[in-house]
This record gives sequence, structure tokens and C-alpha cells, in this order.
Amino acid sequence: MVTVKVFGNLRKIVGASECRIDIGGNYNTIGHLLFSFARQYGKQLKHELFDSECEIRPTYSVLVNGGNITSFLGLETKLKEDDVVAILPVVEGG
Repeated sequence: MVTVKVFGNLRKIVGASECRIDIGGNYNTIGHLLFSFARQYGKQLKHELFDSECEIRPTYSVLVNGGNITSFLGLETKLKEDDVVAILPVVEGG
């Protein structure tokens, strides 16, 4: 099982701050997990999280165990049991 924590608008769409997802076989990469997660919660979540090229929108950062997936293998980052995935809105300011 992997824990997925969501923040901002995603929390409203999901209706919870976190959920647990079984990564058995099919969800061994962050990409598989996120696409499955988006299918589970519908078009609104998919549209909020992914652009038309099926890339994560630049308004969100995805972390696995505290490390940004851009520092690993992006959507191909492998997951293992008990990983924690956090999907955070990017905060910009001046």
C-alpha cells in the first residue's frame, strides 16, 4: 500500500486529505498510480492534475517520500510498499 496525500483543490475533489492505494503489480510507477488515481476520482481530478499532453501541470509538485519526482525519473519513478506520495500545489509569490 502507498499513502497518497493531497492538498489544495485536489483535497476538495478527493474529499479527503489522504488515501491508501494498493500498488500490487499495476501501479509500480508514479505515473501508473497517478493515472489510476485520476480515473478513480473522475474527470475533474484528471483535468486539475494533468495537461493535454498527460503531463503533470506545472501548478503541482509530486513528491515521493519527500523527494520531488523531477529529481528521480519523473512519472517513471518506481514505487514500493509504504511509500508516501504527496501532491502539492506550487506556491509562487513575490
